[in-house]
Amino acid sequence: MKLTFKEIVNREIAKEYEDWIGDNMEIRKYKDGSIEIEDECPSCVMSITNNELFALVKEEVSLNEALEALEEGKEIESVASGFKYCKVEGIINVLNSVNCVIDAYSESTAWFRIDEIKGKWYIND
Repeated sequence: MKLTFKEIVNREIAKEYEDWIGDNMEIRKYKDGSIEIEDECPSCVMSITNNELFALVKEEVSLNEALEALEEGKEIESVASGFKYCKVEGIINVLNSVNCVIDAYSESTAWFRIDEIKGKWYIND
């Protein structure tokens, strides 16, 4: 997910904080609305253009943590493959990078690739 600085400022978050990274700076947005900005050049004057985008830095978790989140109804994403998984009415949907369902499995037959099982995961809110 990529957002402009203005979108980050206006975004409400549920976690304690979110980290965002741009080309030349990093932003930490706190739940209370406060913001910290780190620049590559601490003594320079900082400016942010209206169209500069920042990418959300996601926390990597183990497969077990990801599966717990999936059971709670959250979407999970494999770092290894980029595929996303979500559970809808007992069916596990597999989504590609543009959120199109590319496959679906019942809970009893759901499977993951070996590199996904060994790798890290994201929990998407």
